[in-house]
Amino acid sequence: MKYSSYIDNVRALDWGLTIQQAYIFSWLWDIPSWADTAIFDNDVWYFASKTKALDELPLLTTKIDTVYRHYKSLKDKGLIDIKKVDGKDYIKFTEKSKDWGRKSEHSENNPNTLGNISDNNSDLIPTYKTTILNKTTNDKLERETKRFQPPTIQQIDDYIFEKTGRTDLDEAENFFNYYESKGWVVGRTKMKKWKNSLAGWLKRRDVYNKQNPKRKVNDGSDLFDIANG
Repeated sequence: MKYSSYIDNVRALDWGLTIQQAYIFSWLWDIPSWADTAIFDNDVWYFASKTKALDELPLLTTKIDTVYRHYKSLKDKGLIDIKKVDGKDYIKFTEKSKDWGRKSEHSENNPNTLGNISDNNSDLIPTYKTTILNKTTNDKLERETKRFQPPTIQQIDDYIFEKTGRTDLDEAENFFNYYESKGWVVGRTKMKKWKNSLAGWLKRRDVYNKQNPKRKVNDGSDLFDIANG
């Protein structure tokens, strides 16, 4: 198991990575130090063992398929390329990814800019920045609460991670596909808070699995039966 992980928060935010994507990319970043290599088209590729990922990243997932989906998501972000050879997944880093861990030009040239602004004006306008940020946040929340926005599968998976400590893209897809087919309606009422519905969904899943240890929930219809007696 990998005991510690370094995450470049600046790059992760710039690239729009989720915490899970940043977590696994930070692990892949060290791959040249331990992975088997192969040469394809004069480029060096590294064998990214999904089994090793499961062993070293216990907070990420317990499913090999989910590890591969995270690999694919990093490819979609333009950070790695993937090549499957003889059933093995090899990766190489893109030019974009090589900025991981580098200090930005702004931070090197102006390391104390934000600190100086705060120090110089703290007595005059101590809550100015906080006030503006809070106002922007409140305005945004007011706009979002006026109209329900269905979550993405990634947002659902992120919340599952928040609730359980593990990602589960299969369960996220089941939840999304089920309520998408229902028009995001709970009973006869339009869904208002999808996180509340997801929390209930996860509880019903746990109850179902305990009552039916030899049968697994597939598409979510069994969970709906439980919810409605």
